Amino acid sequence: MKYKIILYLCLLLPMLAATAQDMQVKGTVLSGEDNLPLPGATVMVQGTTQATMTDIDGTYTLTGVPQGATIQISYTGYATQSIAAQATIDVTLQPDQTEIETIVVTGYSSQRKADITGAVAVVDMAELNKQTEPNPLKALQGRVAGVRVTTDGSPSGGNTGIVIRGVGTLNNTSPLLVIDGVPTKSGMHELNPNDIETIQVLKDASSASIYGSRASNGVIIITTKKGKEGKMRINFNTYTSIANYANRLKVLNAEQYGQALWQANVNDGLDPNNNNLSYQFNWSVNNGRPTLNNVLVPEYLDA
Repeated sequence: MKYKIILYLCLLLPMLAATAQDMQVKGTVLSGEDNLPLPGATVMVQGTTQATMTDIDGTYTLTGVPQGATIQISYTGYATQSIAAQATIDVTLQPDQTEIETIVVTGYSSQRKADITGAVAVVDMAELNKQTEPNPLKALQGRVAGVRVTTDGSPSGGNTGIVIRGVGTLNNTSPLLVIDGVPTKSGMHELNPNDIETIQVLKDASSASIYGSRASNGVIIITTKKGKEGKMRINFNTYTSIANYANRLKVLNAEQYGQALWQANVNDGLDPNNNNLSYQFNWSVNNGRPTLNNVLVPEYLDA
């Protein structure tokens, strides 16, 4: 019997030691703006899936936390904090200034992104400038939700079309462009992408209260760069591209085209010299058969 008790104690001691390594963490999460509780804040053991959420009073309890672990506390719109695990952790989260202090131009004023209630998209110019595209409109493809860009494939991008949140009219579907506060219907292909500082896209009907019926298809607001104080800085970028024909068609030169034109007019019973291409033909009829002697091209058409 004595040996059985010793055996049980040997088996029980490792379990007690493992249990002693875990701890319970509890506390309260408050907002740094108004010192009010933050319900729904996430409290988790960093590097694991073990987590809990604060209740309506901002309090939480997290059990089974390993000794030496790190507790991570996060909430949308607030900066995340990481603290070494201890019995009580009371945290005051501060607002994430990098997100809510973003300034957005809405037409007649500039507002914080957090204060805007309309559908406004801000384009990341650092990412956009990584794309070697002469027309900034083409570079918007896939970067703004609800914006569809179409192009005919021309290198200049002059015939690029843009539609915001689908087609809303049978007539002109292009959005209104506002460049440095001046509304315009000209394309953005006239702008150097490197001269653009910010691009905002107003997508909902609230833009009509600023620009009227012209904004029925949405508004794209562009702000160009301006001079800044400090040392002079010069940025130089260059790009090179080579294009070749995949299958180049063989076409007629000026004389060969004139011969074909003469033969077509003769076959139709027309006077070959009455054409609008300035071709003149020296021809005659021998034994009832038309014969072309020479093709005269007064104006230069092709070599």
